[in-house]
Amino acid sequence: MTLENIISMTLFIAFVVDVIFGTYSLTLNIKSRLNRVFAGLCFCFALWGFIFAALNSSLTSEEALFWRRLSVLGWGVAYSLMLHFIIVLTESRWSQAQKKPLLLTSLYLPAFLNIIVFLIYSRPENGHVQMIAGAAGWLTTTDVSWYDRIFLGYYLIFSLTSLRLLVHWYKQTDHPLNRKKALAIFSSFLVALILGTLTDIVTVRFANVQLPSLAPVIIMIPVVTIYGIIRKYGLLLPPQNSNASRPEGIILSTLSRTRLFKYVSFVLIIGSILNFYGRISTGDNCITGLLLSFVLVLMGAFVVGIPYLFKSIKSQENALGIFLVILLPVVMLSHSNTDFRNIIWPTPIFFMMFSVIFNNKNIFLALAVLSLLMEVILWLLVPDLWLLVDKQSYFYRLLFYAIAIGMTAMISRIYLLRLQENSNQDAFQKMIAQFSTDFVTIDRTNFDQKLTQLLQKSGLLTNTDRVYLCRFSPDQSKLFCNHEWVAAGIAALIGETNDAPIRALSWRSRQILKNEIVDISSPDQLPVAAEAERQWLKKQKVRSQILIPIQRNHAIIGLIGFD
Repeated sequence: MTLENIISMTLFIAFVVDVIFGTYSLTLNIKSRLNRVFAGLCFCFALWGFIFAALNSSLTSEEALFWRRLSVLGWGVAYSLMLHFIIVLTESRWSQAQKKPLLLTSLYLPAFLNIIVFLIYSRPENGHVQMIAGAAGWLTTTDVSWYDRIFLGYYLIFSLTSLRLLVHWYKQTDHPLNRKKALAIFSSFLVALILGTLTDIVTVRFANVQLPSLAPVIIMIPVVTIYGIIRKYGLLLPPQNSNASRPEGIILSTLSRTRLFKYVSFVLIIGSILNFYGRISTGDNCITGLLLSFVLVLMGAFVVGIPYLFKSIKSQENALGIFLVILLPVVMLSHSNTDFRNIIWPTPIFFMMFSVIFNNKNIFLALAVLSLLMEVILWLLVPDLWLLVDKQSYFYRLLFYAIAIGMTAMISRIYLLRLQENSNQDAFQKMIAQFSTDFVTIDRTNFDQKLTQLLQKSGLLTNTDRVYLCRFSPDQSKLFCNHEWVAAGIAALIGETNDAPIRALSWRSRQILKNEIVDISSPDQLPVAAEAERQWLKKQKVRSQILIPIQRNHAIIGLIGFD
């Protein structure tokens, strides 16, 4: 692989990663302003990366100039979005609703002017921007420097303002987690700013290093940092998928359905990367082939978002079914005259394998008929074909095998999980029946014993380490936890203090009194208002916790907790 192709592939992978991170932030909570702005920032970086990848693999200077002009939609807007994200993140006074029109004008008017001026300035007939082919790709030169100074001013003002807001946030906040977030994001943006300046300005102008712009790759440093903070500290709001229940007869649970969509998305993205690599390695850089790679990644992002875009299970399955029916002819016909034509024939089989886990036979029938039709069309288009099977072909075949193995393993796991869930449901019903029988004979002498047995069986069934029952005082100002079961090797908390697992008037108890289930997947994801509780949970080595309110006569009288 040549240096030019390595750089083009690196830029394209940066595009893919940015799309994944942007889509992930929207699936967490599309209604959150912070999530939407971060997604917009990621998609802008993604567009920047894709266009630079296409630019660097262009065959002619005219084609390279076309992509260079189009790239202003990425780098010409990115720093406005970056500052917008920092303003919303740090809750600056500029993020207030009444200042929104002024904020948007201040942020995006320079970006709009940036785009218009560059598109006029870089018109081929003006001759101000020239593309020069180098060993590593296409380089940009200009005969005037006034526009470079304008963009440099925009770039530095917006970047330094972002860093200043992060420093202010670090100094003003009293919450240790916010200080960690501010320091990590500040450091990542500062490193990206320094590296970007060195690679795109200093080295090119003063050291004569003949490398194309790597800014879309360098800007991934803060994006990856923010993603890490999301995973560790819950920077953006948590998932909002409301499809937790599964009607009778539905094969896929919410978790299995989400995994299925992610797997389809993964296959599409891998296909996009292979298509892009195949195009640039053979010199087939026509715009339709590059756009196919672009569209496949966007399709992957759409598939991941299906569980969040469509509420009903039937709508989700129909959406994926329609998507597969549209995608199949696109994949088959677009590669009928490329080097992939000797390995794409199993693609319809993969599509039909997905349909077996849906509760909709129409999807299977549509894919089956379409698969036969595609083969007939390819037969008519290419009745005879001589192929050279080389190392690259064997590699792609092995990759297809890996996809098929992964798909089979996923479908097998789905059915095994379904069987396990049925077994757990049966065990749960037997436990309820046994509880009903036991509580018929309950009295004052064996009440504590029966209740402890209930907690023990609940803990064993749910595979938790600690289960406890607490009740509120009549005025709900105190919480008493008198019954607890712990697994072997787990220290009991009741006995140290009467209200050890959860204290009255705490953040968690306030949620319980609102009749809300408290689901804490990690103490680090608790809000600022629950800082004391986060510290307490960490001290007790509690990694996750679920608290369920108990009602009587429409009033909350207590809770049952699982640690």
